[in-house]
Amino acid sequence: MPYHTPPVADAPAAPAVPGACAPVAMFDNKIRSALSARTGWEAKQLTYYKLRHQGLARLNKPFPTAAEMNWPLSDMMVEKIKPYYIQQVFANELLANFYALKRDLSPFNGLAAQWFDYRVRQRTNFEMEIISVADYMLMSGKGLL
Repeated sequence: MPYHTPPVADAPAAPAVPGACAPVAMFDNKIRSALSARTGWEAKQLTYYKLRHQGLARLNKPFPTAAEMNWPLSDMMVEKIKPYYIQQVFANELLANFYALKRDLSPFNGLAAQWFDYRVRQRTNFEMEIISVADYMLMSGKGLL
């Protein structure tokens, strides 16, 4: 006879899932409810994306023959400022400097910095990703690489 745990008092009883115990079904219900709860947020993100990249049509024109004009001000400002952030990353000779904690390893500080710079710039897609990071940072306030 399989062991089934009783449902948690503050959560509704989970429907029976064949071959699964009650906590798995309850966890599945929590995941599904969390996903369905974010549909409003996803719709807003889609609207904001269209607003920035394509522009949104007006719902009510002031008169029937009025022109449908879109002026992408936020996108223009982001595209204007973004090169300055990218230039800050690539203006330095090296991406990082290293300092050894032990005095006998200090002659290797420059070598470690050069090796790190080579690995990041030449062996990864850092240059392409930093453009996306700068764009995301200017739009949302935080850029994660």
